[in-house]
Amino acid sequence: MSYLFRQRFLIMLLTAITLGILLPSLGEDHGWLHLNHFVPWGIALIFFLHGFHLAPQTLWQGFRLWRYHLWIQTITFALFPILGILLSLLTRFVFNDALQLGWLYLAVLPGTISSAVAMTSLAKGNVSLAIFNASFSSLLGIVFTPLWMALFFQQQQGTLDLNATLISIGQQVALPMLLGQLLRPLLHRQLSRFSSWTNEVDKVVIAFIVLNAFSNASSHQLWQQLSWLQMLLLAGFATLLLGLMLGFIWQTGRWFGIPRDNLIATLFCGSKKSLAAGIPMAKVIFVHQPQLGLILLPIMLYHQIQLFCCAWLAQYLGRHTDVTGTDANMPSEQK
Repeated sequence: MSYLFRQRFLIMLLTAITLGILLPSLGEDHGWLHLNHFVPWGIALIFFLHGFHLAPQTLWQGFRLWRYHLWIQTITFALFPILGILLSLLTRFVFNDALQLGWLYLAVLPGTISSAVAMTSLAKGNVSLAIFNASFSSLLGIVFTPLWMALFFQQQQGTLDLNATLISIGQQVALPMLLGQLLRPLLHRQLSRFSSWTNEVDKVVIAFIVLNAFSNASSHQLWQQLSWLQMLLLAGFATLLLGLMLGFIWQTGRWFGIPRDNLIATLFCGSKKSLAAGIPMAKVIFVHQPQLGLILLPIMLYHQIQLFCCAWLAQYLGRHTDVTGTDANMPSEQK
């Protein structure tokens, strides 16, 4: 039972996917649950809580390591998207337009917060560096993710109304985050008592968004466009993308002589992509698109793969890193 409880988010997602495919009338727009009315408020609630949990002192204290911050955010919002574009060129004859768009969307998302910090800690890396960059990445994603997608739309599917998208992002993402920050001093003590409940809110809302997206896709018979071979290829390319990013970050960090504890933080902040931010933002950016279920598939697969692979990697690095943040296998005179 304890194992199932730890995997509750994955179980919720799988349940939402199953219901969306088998019973689309439950979660489609204007369906039984009327999720088209619930989802916008749920998205705003997610980012309100993100803003509420973001400690301002974390951002101010982190500026002293600005060179590392610049490098990590460059990886997240420049190098990762470029690699995503290159890999998409290899898959354009395999995946349809919606999956291609989802592949590119995955590449331009901000990094995770909780899992990046947790794995940095497990690997005995610089936790404060990870906290700053994971938090800062979520803020930058509000701007850079829709900008990248506007460029991709222009190249592949005509145009994306960038002004309307930024306004929607501002209303459903930026404004709730700002409100959460402003109310943090007033409500921090009260809401902290219910942290175990508030931490589950984003998972529940995301599950409903996935149900809505997959129900709409089933209603429009989009799953007929996807074969099992394509699913396996999608998972394979997601694994390849993660492996390339992990290898690139680690090798360049060693070339540049980055201290091991800072390199570990860079590794987990630069390679991970946020499902918690990605799914709500996708609902805003790709509003009214019945293909949203297909667009979300790459990030959903990548999320599970990165959790499994990075958890193993964090444990491995933790066993081979001493308390000073250096390689435990390195001779003492070189530490």
